[in-house]
Amino acid sequence: MSGVNYKTLPFSAKGGAKASKSKNTSILSLQAFFKQIIDASVENCPVLIRQIEKKLRTTRRARPVVKISKIVSEMSSKDKGVPLIVAKVLDDETIMQFPALNIVALQWSKSVQKKIEANGGSISTLDQFLKVAGSLENLVLIAEDPSKRKSAKYWGLAPGEKHSEAYPRANNKIKNREKRLNAKKPMVFDADSD
Repeated sequence: MSGVNYKTLPFSAKGGAKASKSKNTSILSLQAFFKQIIDASVENCPVLIRQIEKKLRTTRRARPVVKISKIVSEMSSKDKGVPLIVAKVLDDETIMQFPALNIVALQWSKSVQKKIEANGGSISTLDQFLKVAGSLENLVLIAEDPSKRKSAKYWGLAPGEKHSEAYPRANNKIKNREKRLNAKKPMVFDADSD
């Protein structure tokens, strides 16, 4: 490496965990591929490449699945571009027809591949991003918010701790159940108190 050493960059620039804990060999090889691109051009590495490498290094919880309907709605507001998804793309039965899209994704289901190809588009792996897009300016990174998942209400501090808003993971039918101490109590209006 010439110029700035990658190890001397601040933690925020390197971003997150130092190494992936995944045992999936394809994800590990993709992460190593993007890490080589970053190491080769430390001084002027595009932000998008760093974002892709960071998402590959994180856990599956940090890169939730993206439905095809979200991709179509995001791309409808843009004139052109190639959607880039560093997660699994899933089918959505609410949408059947959409414009031809050339998508670059980490993984996808067979049903969404059939639907994309039936509408005149194509889907490619992450290592083919330049072949599909032509340049980095044409890529549009699309990701789902991890906090929108149903299980997100259980994340955070334990129920009962100070400033905790997490829901308890307990059956409400038992006698000594876990309680949400900081839960907002509903307002009760009494019509007789005038």
